[in-house]
Amino acid sequence: VAAYGGYGASFGGGYGSGTSAADKAAAGAPTSFAPPGAGAGGRPVAPGAGAEGFSFSGLASGGAGGKAWPSAQQLVAAVPVRPFEFNTQPQKVAVGSRKNVQENRGLVPKPYATGEDAEFFLFKGVVSDNEVAEIVTSGVKALSALISTGRAREPDATDGRPRFAAELAEFGRFDDRLAHVLGPLLEEALLPYIRSKYGCQTAALSSAVFRRFVPEERLFVPPHHEYGAFAVCSLGLQDRAAFTGGMFVQGSGRAFLDRRFLPIDRGDVCMHRWDLHHGVEVQEGTRFELLLFFSDSPQAVADGSSPWYFKAAEKGEASAQFGLAMSLLRQKDVEGAKIWLEKACAQDYPEALYVQAEWAWEPPAEFDIGSAGAPRALQL
Repeated sequence: VAAYGGYGASFGGGYGSGTSAADKAAAGAPTSFAPPGAGAGGRPVAPGAGAEGFSFSGLASGGAGGKAWPSAQQLVAAVPVRPFEFNTQPQKVAVGSRKNVQENRGLVPKPYATGEDAEFFLFKGVVSDNEVAEIVTSGVKALSALISTGRAREPDATDGRPRFAAELAEFGRFDDRLAHVLGPLLEEALLPYIRSKYGCQTAALSSAVFRRFVPEERLFVPPHHEYGAFAVCSLGLQDRAAFTGGMFVQGSGRAFLDRRFLPIDRGDVCMHRWDLHHGVEVQEGTRFELLLFFSDSPQAVADGSSPWYFKAAEKGEASAQFGLAMSLLRQKDVEGAKIWLEKACAQDYPEALYVQAEWAWEPPAEFDIGSAGAPRALQL
């Protein structure tokens, strides 16, 4: 439940309390998860109509109608779809060889670093209609072929649920079906801009992932950080009218208050670093996206390392210490990972504490982490 943006803290007693709706109302607890005056998805409802599927009434044993507690999907659907508002005027920039592109710069508070912001950039119309059409056609074909043979269901790192995604590039090399489209887009537009913007002339593509969000597969990716990437580009492959929701940013664990959706349209590109707290939520319709992940050098791509964390980690930045720990773990350097994880935990960095608690509760079989320790896990 915690993965859905901090819902667990607002339940007023949790799922298993068995308290009646009348008792909850008398105690001042909420009787609906929906925002005031809103139905599912934050849409207004007529007076007296109520909010569909989210009332506490009848939830206790023997209650009227025998209703069940709301599912995680229903809770997600109750978050209002509020657009992100840019506080600065858009600029006209050159994204590599593509001139006069509108650039919007956004700032989002870092949820675990008081007073610090993560930035992102939204470029309008960088990708042509023909390029988008070829990406969607090839991506859907590749993903459908995987799903039809029982694949594309690897656990997603954000929540452990099936990914339903297709790799269109691995270790910096594109699938042959898309090299003629993504190659020029990358080499002539996106890579030159990333290298200039972040002052890293050796930045290189690591991987490209095509995803779709449909009810039969998945509609939600919880808020997370891309610790394995120096930079990320998310390509919009549809008009926004085709779905409700999309990519969101969130500056805290309070989804109802702080979740804001980005106006990514067909052909737009959202670019950000690893420190942006973001996710995806599709409440209605179907959404496609292409994610491009970058490392800071071809060598980092080859060995799966994240050397961009070293300087910040050595200076004591907790998020960088955690990112470095996860990078070392991917390289099977368990001892190094434990050292940096301990440093991040010493600063009470929440994500580091969570991972350490997981290791204490059930040590990963593939790593020599040590024996399980339930008391330590519960303490963390």
